[in-house]
Amino acid sequence: MTYYFKKNAGQSRQGSGRASSKKKMTPMNYGLFLLGRRDYSVSEIYQKMETHYKNEQESEQIDETIDRLIELGYLDDERYAQGYVRRESGRGQGPGKVRWSLKQKQVQSSIIESAMEDVDWFESCRMALESRIHRFTAQDTNKIYRFLAGRGFSSEHIQDSLSRCHFNDSEIDSE
Repeated sequence: MTYYFKKNAGQSRQGSGRASSKKKMTPMNYGLFLLGRRDYSVSEIYQKMETHYKNEQESEQIDETIDRLIELGYLDDERYAQGYVRRESGRGQGPGKVRWSLKQKQVQSSIIESAMEDVDWFESCRMALESRIHRFTAQDTNKIYRFLAGRGFSSEHIQDSLSRCHFNDSEIDSE
């Protein structure tokens, strides 16, 4: 069976693909397009839109668009922070690292603190340790400490997790 394809079938004269269609979007449609893929903080979406729209006419519309997205409830730093904290704590990240990441995304400190109140960081630290405990023996407390501190857990969280941890000393350290 032979198939014949037309050259440039289904493509417009201006080009094809997503890049050209994104360029034609209004700032509101572009904001909705971005938010349809994942949540963003207000500053993140502002930076994305600012780099996407470089001329003055469209740049003026960015502030109006962001205000409208906030008004409609599509853009919300509190919801973003809560989701981010929940996702990162589930991945074994500690409060220090999560707080730092949200500050880098320019989320207000009060919003960060209220989002972080809901998480049991002692339990999160214990779960992060249990996911890697097979690599360590009881003599590897320095390695464990560095691992958990690198994840953003405080010494209080780490000490609590170490006191509850049960090592299998018959295992050989893999590092």
